[in-house]
Formats: sequence, structure tokens, C-alpha cells
Amino acid sequence: MPTLFRFLTVIAVLVGLFYAGMFALVWYVKPNEGEITVRIPVEKINLKRGPDTASEASQ
Repeated sequence: MPTLFRFLTVIAVLVGLFYAGMFALVWYVKPNEGEITVRIPVEKINLKRGPDTASEASQ
């Protein structure tokens, strides 16, 4: 039984350290706020397609 208690104590300490680290990150690290502009080339917006057979059939 002492081995089980030792194991659970080690796991509890590790979980506590993990939560303490996460709390410290949330409390002390602030994100950079700013506007981000990403240019998209026209070639990626206007994709070249083959002839549309449905529109050609209706003409």
C-alpha cells in the first residue's frame, strides 16, 4: 500500500506543477495585439476552369 500512496503523491505533485505552470503562463504572458495583413495573389483567387458544359448547352 505505501507504494500506491507514493505513486499517487508523485502524480498529484506533477499535476499541481502542471497547473501552476499553466496559471503562470495565463497570468504573466500577454499576447501581442495588432492588425495582420496577408496578401493573396490573384492567381489563387481566380482559378482557371475548363469550359462549362452546362452554360454552353443552353446557348
